Amino acid sequence: MRKWIRLGLMMAVVSLWIGCSRQESRRGLSGFADPADELVLQTDWFAQPEYAGFYQALAAGIYEAHGLKVTILEGGPNADPMKRLALKRAHFINARSDDAIVAVARGMPIRFVGVTLQHNPQAILSHEANAIRRFEDLDGKRVMVDVGAPWIAYLERKYGIEMQLMPHNFGLNHFLSDPEFVMQCFLTNEPYYVRQQGAQPYVLPMWESGFDAYRGILVHEEFILNYPDVVRRFVKATHEGWQAYLYGDYSPAHKIIAERNPMMTDDFMDFIRKSLFEWGIVSGKENDPALVGKVDESRLEGQIAILHELGLIEKKIDIQEVFAF
Repeated sequence: MRKWIRLGLMMAVVSLWIGCSRQESRRGLSGFADPADELVLQTDWFAQPEYAGFYQALAAGIYEAHGLKVTILEGGPNADPMKRLALKRAHFINARSDDAIVAVARGMPIRFVGVTLQHNPQAILSHEANAIRRFEDLDGKRVMVDVGAPWIAYLERKYGIEMQLMPHNFGLNHFLSDPEFVMQCFLTNEPYYVRQQGAQPYVLPMWESGFDAYRGILVHEEFILNYPDVVRRFVKATHEGWQAYLYGDYSPAHKIIAERNPMMTDDFMDFIRKSLFEWGIVSGKENDPALVGKVDESRLEGQIAILHELGLIEKKIDIQEVFAF
């Protein structure tokens, strides 16, 4: 039976800091802005509904209700949120759980403190007429990918295949001009544009291969040691933002997203929101509000084992070294 646990904060090492005075904590850390003044969240992509929990919490006053003043900085193809976190230029970042595991295994002082998406919405995109319906069908195919992504080695090893890799250029021109073309995508995004151009997409979710990463919230380990209550409130408020976006009035999030990203039309944002439900990306396949922000511990253990088997981490690490829940 799968063991579900609500994401909270259980940092055993926090006990080492009990003797520190409140005054010392409030002075903050070198390089960190005082969280009483402002909290900075750095996302890994432009504003869009896959990050709606953050924007809903900001626009609907949920962060403010939890006593938090939050600024959201958008990312993009050249963004490096992990580096910004390591340099203490952001209090929180958004990233995948597998990235967090690899970073900690390589000595980066970060912790994954909250799940936002139950599944990373990455998928294999092909044309319906020449659909990639099984991962085995990728053998010998030219595939436009984020070269170096761990799922590539995973698929090739698990299915005994070899792909011809083409670096991702974050565009659709190749795909639209070649009915045999295959590429990685966000199943909440590229299929919309493909249909807009009159083509019929087929998506194969990456998680169906067994490579099933969460997306969530990461912090510097020094920040969680000094400000555990701030981290707890931020994670809770973000989860409340997701519940409000999915099961309430989602207009506050869409309004601020559209203001920050002109490509986000009402129709496009509606497509993304419906896709979040269709694929169970935030609240599971049952679309249960109670599953927002929850994590399956055995799944995390499986991710660590996969990354170790692929040689991406030298040794298996304990869950508590990466995940603060």
